[in-house]
Amino acid sequence: MWHISVPEEYVNKTFVEVFLHILDKYKMVTIGLYRLPNSKANEYPYVYTNPKPFVRLNSRDKLFVLAH
Repeated sequence: MWHISVPEEYVNKTFVEVFLHILDKYKMVTIGLYRLPNSKANEYPYVYTNPKPFVRLNSRDKLFVLAH
């Protein structure tokens, strides 16, 4: 398992859009987000596993991916 930054072209896009892009282009499965403080009105960082498809990503998010 790795964590990566949200690709710049996917900032403000939905989780399902970045999920499909990363699966198709890199053959990695995205399983969650790491949200830094003040990313979405949150005071503390948190891990968001299995986000809903419509969740919007921001430039401060990190993605948890499964890869070889």
